[in-house]
Amino acid sequence: MEFESGSGEKLTYPLEKFMYYAAAVLLLAITATMLYSVALRYYFNRPPIWSEEVPRMLSVWMVFIGAGIAIKRGLNVRVEYFVNMMAPPVRRWVETIMHLIALGLIGVMFIYSFPVIELSLGGKLLSTGWSNAIFTIPLPIGCAIMFWYQLGQLRRSWQSTAIKA
Repeated sequence: MEFESGSGEKLTYPLEKFMYYAAAVLLLAITATMLYSVALRYYFNRPPIWSEEVPRMLSVWMVFIGAGIAIKRGLNVRVEYFVNMMAPPVRRWVETIMHLIALGLIGVMFIYSFPVIELSLGGKLLSTGWSNAIFTIPLPIGCAIMFWYQLGQLRRSWQSTAIKA
């Protein structure tokens, strides 16, 4: 596993490293809880009452951490066939518009995540007694991370096309 810590990225290096390890721990926890609940269900006919909620909650957290990692590494889905055929100045503007649209969507998700959290604060999960907000709190956290890394992608896009132009 290799972490980039080039110029201007020293601030995000600890965050990126933490996210990788957190995602790995969450994946292991999901696997362990699922194996545990399956074993109890099939071998002892006594599944834990939390066997559906806990892995689902861990999955939600892992998805939003993973989304930040994907944006940081440039692994988000995009079709580059036509963009790569464009002249460098045109490509720079098309990529800038694409990054700005992504930033706008992430910003909207961030803003609207707070009313969703507020609505979920009133309920509790039946099996664990935890607040329903445990499922919605990762949304603004993930959006903030995604926004930061999307800004970095925009910056790198401008730097790489400036060199090629």
